[in-house]
Parts: sequence; structure tokens; C-alpha cells
Amino acid sequence: RMNIELAGCRPYDEDGWDGRTVTIGDAVVRIQGQVPRCVLTTLSPDTGSKDWDTLTQIAKYRPKIAGDGGLPFGVYARVETPGGAAVGDEVVPSA
Repeated sequence: RMNIELAGCRPYDEDGWDGRTVTIGDAVVRIQGQVPRCVLTTLSPDTGSKDWDTLTQIAKYRPKIAGDGGLPFGVYARVETPGGAAVGDEVVPSA
């Protein structure tokens, strides 16, 4: 599940951050590849029934991840420097 959402950048800017560090508030994370979306995104959190075909919608405009595949939507990150992060904090990818 996504834990941090960004505003103010171009759609999918994070795809180009693989291997780079990103400062979020006082924390620093290292981006570690794209997240393949799973079938659970097609289910209603309230009922567990399929309510929207998320994967078909993503497949209309996003190519599969190379190798084992999957439809990318977001990126994995590993904490390198623990610290506080809050709504409204600046998010700064390294150069």
C-alpha cells in the first residue's frame, strides 16, 4: 500500500529516481524500483467485491515492468536516514 503521496511534480516523475536518495522532511529514503500493482486494487475495501478494474485502466497507458512484469504504479523505497515526515514537507530527490 502506498504510504507517501506526492503533489506538485509531473506524473510518474518517481520512475526516474531509481537508485537515488530522496529527502522527505527529516528522513532520507533510497528508491528501489517500481511497484507492480496487484489484483487487490480492483476490490472494494468495504465489501471485498470487485468494483473497478484498476489493472486494465493502468495497462492502457503504462508499459509492464521489464522481467517478471507487472503494471507499475509507485516505487519501493528503503529508509537510509530515519526522521520525521509530515503532510506538507518538501520532497527532494538527489541530483
